[in-house]
Amino acid sequence: TFSDGITATASFSLERSTISNNYAVGNGGGIVYGTYGGPNNIVDFGFKNGTMTIDSETSITGNTAKTGRGGGLYYSIAPIIVGTPAKTYFSNINGTQYEKSLIINGATISGNKALSGGAGIAIFRTTRIYKSDLQVNYGTIENNISAGDGGAIYVYSSNESTYQGTCPYDLTDMSVSFGSTTGELKLVNNQAANGGGAYITGDFLSTKIVNGTIGEQGKSNIAT
Repeated sequence: TFSDGITATASFSLERSTISNNYAVGNGGGIVYGTYGGPNNIVDFGFKNGTMTIDSETSITGNTAKTGRGGGLYYSIAPIIVGTPAKTYFSNINGTQYEKSLIINGATISGNKALSGGAGIAIFRTTRIYKSDLQVNYGTIENNISAGDGGAIYVYSSNESTYQGTCPYDLTDMSVSFGSTTGELKLVNNQAANGGGAYITGDFLSTKIVNGTIGEQGKSNIAT
């Protein structure tokens, strides 16, 4: 169901690499990064702190998420599931909050496809147990096609899980930034049902564009 390319839950970096022509029936055609738990199983925080970084000489191209999100890359911060309905089990009683971050410094993400959303990148956060950050500092996300929302980028944030145990810290919002003072982020020639360039929705989320181009002459993003 998950990526045919790379699935990572710990710290991980991609440098001078090509992730291309991979296929997932569900989410994350090229890469899946983050946390997840299995239904009806008590899963401890086996995947704690971690940062995934992708550098400027890496390309993520031609990948497919057939029925899910994130054709190129799927970044998921999901509940640690305890029974039904989903609950999050706290084991870090010392009060230290776990963190997961994704930092993209100049990668090219192009020609990816997804059914549900985020053909280039999909960020799907359904629990606030982790401090979660996404930085797409610069690079190009182009020619991606989603039948759902967000041709280049899809961002969803909520707090859908309840808790088992005592939460030892204040739950935090997710921080998402596009572009930076060191470089430009270009979202061009992408297509989706809504938000040809980007689709951002949900709660407990702060989003900013620092230095970005969304569409340009001859390379408009399209919402069908």
